[in-house]
Amino acid sequence: MATFRFDANQIKTILTRFESKSEIAIKMFCAEGAKKFENYAKINRPWTDRTGMARMRLTGYVEYLPNNYRICIAHGVNYGVYLEYGHERRYAILQPTINAVSPEILEGFNRLMSRIK
Repeated sequence: MATFRFDANQIKTILTRFESKSEIAIKMFCAEGAKKFENYAKINRPWTDRTGMARMRLTGYVEYLPNNYRICIAHGVNYGVYLEYGHERRYAILQPTINAVSPEILEGFNRLMSRIK
């Protein structure tokens, strides 16, 4: 009689190394969302470039937290805070970017989730 033996702990460790397809799809979607934030902010900035550094260093990125992801947009220059909060917020771009692009990203995420189910 043939016997079949396996170590369940070894299988468990192997399986936990692989991300599920849904996790990979969500990470890719978030990375694309961050890129949309960045592109929108760079194109629609309300200030006139002097050196181009403020535009060039606008950055969209994803924060990976335990059990969720956060799509972010930020200035990469030290005077970004003055663009956002100074001059009666005439040169702010971060919140307007979030307001303009978030509905599109959320709609796309809902479509993604309906396909994953």
